[in-house]
Amino acid sequence: MKKTLFAVRSATEEDASAIAGLADELGYPTPLETMRGRVGAILASPADLLLVAADASNEPVAWLQAHSAHILESGFRVEIVGLIVSPKVRRQGVGRLLLEEAERWAAKIEAQAVVVRSNANRLESHAFIRPWVLAGLRRSMFIGKVCRPQVGDGVRLNVEKPVDSRIHTNDRA
Repeated sequence: MKKTLFAVRSATEEDASAIAGLADELGYPTPLETMRGRVGAILASPADLLLVAADASNEPVAWLQAHSAHILESGFRVEIVGLIVSPKVRRQGVGRLLLEEAERWAAKIEAQAVVVRSNANRLESHAFIRPWVLAGLRRSMFIGKVCRPQVGDGVRLNVEKPVDSRIHTNDRA
């Protein structure tokens, strides 16, 4: 079996189409113009990191978004807020490469911890993330509410369950 090599690099605005396609594969459809605006805003923010893993043809096959923030109860941390790997390249180390680069960024900006949030329904993701997190970190419930839904922004509202609850790991024991 031939081993495919992937290169992790900072995303560019030209990657917006591939990023949107990957988000769509995971059930987050977003119009290209909307995604271009989001990618541009993230790239302009010094508090954010947007990486892609590209295949040999330089086509993104995965992306990771991280955000740094000062949190009163836990200090300065980086949160992995998005990680999508194309089903075509899963289990080939692509997600691990992205996480390792995010950890390097966190160390460079002197974050005290790296935390990750994952949709409670994505059990395959939990199996991937669990060995990565440090022992002693606790699991917490994250509750979110859409404040300003916009047509075509990729937000899916469930009328029966308006609150989206997700489990994430934070840095408090």
